[in-house]
Amino acid sequence: MIPVLDRIENTILRYNMIPPGIRLGVAVSGGADSVFLLHYLVARGGASITVLHMNHGLRGADSERDSDFVRELASG
Repeated sequence: MIPVLDRIENTILRYNMIPPGIRLGVAVSGGADSVFLLHYLVARGGASITVLHMNHGLRGADSERDSDFVRELASG
C-alpha cells in the first residue's frame, strides 16, 4: 500500500474511528482533500456513507460548480 494510505489506515484502526457497520457523514467541499477522503472511505468499506455538502454561496459561480460536482460525485 502507498505509505500515506498506511498512515491513514493505521490511525483509523488505532483510535477505532470507524467501527464496523457504522454510518458516516462525510463533509465534501469539492476540493482535493475531501474528495480523496470520500474515495478512500468508500474503497475501504465497512461503513455506510452519506455525503454532506453545504453551499454558503460565498464564491458565486464557483460555489455553484462545487455543489454540482459534489452532487454528481455523491450520486455516482
